[in-house]
Amino acid sequence: MAEFGVNKLRNVALLSHSGAGKTMIAEAMLFAAGQTSRLGNTTDGTTVSDYEPVEINRTASVQTSVVPVKSGGHKLNLLDTPGFADFRGDVVSALRVADGVVEVVSAHSVVEVGTVQTWEMAKNAGLSRLIFVNKMDRENADFDRTMNSITTAFGRECVPINVPVGAEASFSGVQDVLAANPPAEAGDRVASAYERLV
Repeated sequence: MAEFGVNKLRNVALLSHSGAGKTMIAEAMLFAAGQTSRLGNTTDGTTVSDYEPVEINRTASVQTSVVPVKSGGHKLNLLDTPGFADFRGDVVSALRVADGVVEVVSAHSVVEVGTVQTWEMAKNAGLSRLIFVNKMDRENADFDRTMNSITTAFGRECVPINVPVGAEASFSGVQDVLAANPPAEAGDRVASAYERLV
């Protein structure tokens, strides 16, 4: 008998332009679920999904890796796809088996061409899409600039359901737009996002 029934198993493709942080998101999810005892990183070549010598040397994915994350009786097979256009065939393969997509955008950048391309691929495949704004703790992280870039690229239907609290060195987490009593430093941003959502 299978450990997880079909209704508790999902394949989710992580897509983006190269360098947005897909591999580190998969790594963080494994760590948060208690499946790893340490948080690896691409710089040191210690991540679960980038294990081939060429990936470790390049500090970038060159093939899709399946990262199974188990939590609360559910299993997510994260499909950590390469961001370089040279390996786009792996993205096509991942989309054939994906139930949904998480498109990763870096907060210290704007929506890049590879992100637009993979978004269109997922849209054409009829897949549900969610955008994850990553790297809010990095220098020059600007959530508002990134959100403007996202709505310009993908439309006004892209509305934040979580907003960051702080940025760069002062980044301390995220705030659910629908939760009561947001912290003061996120109050205006929460109110604005809530109004857009409504």
